[in-house]
Amino acid sequence: MDGQRGLDHGAWVPLKLAYPGEDIPVIQLSVQTQAGTTHHVALGEALRPLREEGVLIFASGTFTHDLRRFRHGRPAQDAPETPDVAEFAAWMDARIVAGDIPALCDYRRLAPYAAAEHPTEEHLLPLHVALGAGGPNLAPTRLHSSVEYGFMRMDAYAFA
Repeated sequence: MDGQRGLDHGAWVPLKLAYPGEDIPVIQLSVQTQAGTTHHVALGEALRPLREEGVLIFASGTFTHDLRRFRHGRPAQDAPETPDVAEFAAWMDARIVAGDIPALCDYRRLAPYAAAEHPTEEHLLPLHVALGAGGPNLAPTRLHSSVEYGFMRMDAYAFA
């Protein structure tokens, strides 16, 4: 516990948009990047009883997060999606919809362009927490899908 640290931008930005009145209590959990995907699914499973009590488990990250691409200049915000990003996102979406948690845990080996789209995992690991909290009958619904700069995918799912 760190009572002095405020919320990370990955928490306060989406919460500010979803709850502009700032009228809900929030507890932020840190990802442990070195622990990997299966650890984060297990963390979500441990949180599932809270979900079943009506607590919102809000996991925030990005579908793709290779900011190294800005080194070559800033593309237009509405640039068309690059083929590698589209292929990675399609693979991820298909596995999420199928509830294929083993494949999603092994995405770095199985998904096309995985290491390029996520040079480090901290921006995708919240998805694994949400998958674990969603339970064995995930029933995912895609709430949002967009791309900025041609390579930053922002996809949102609800697991009901």
